[in-house]
Amino acid sequence: MWIKPTAHRGDVIEGVLTDDSAFRADLRKGMTVHVKASQVDDWGYSHEGRLWGNFTTVLLFGEMTPDEASFTRSVLGPTRVEPGV
Repeated sequence: MWIKPTAHRGDVIEGVLTDDSAFRADLRKGMTVHVKASQVDDWGYSHEGRLWGNFTTVLLFGEMTPDEASFTRSVLGPTRVEPGV
């Protein structure tokens, strides 16, 4: 699941869920949640038209249609971490 962060206090990140959980009916898109930073497995952001981070996204190319994979490759940065950041 992806969270759009709205606040970060100490080791707790507050954010809004951007999708529904496939495993928990109590977690729905649009809900505000709080998670410990240590629970975050992946992250991503966009900068100058490129996506950075998104480590798990590259693992899903085999599940995408050829068009989805092609588009995703076209917007991902050439590395997962933006140089100089």
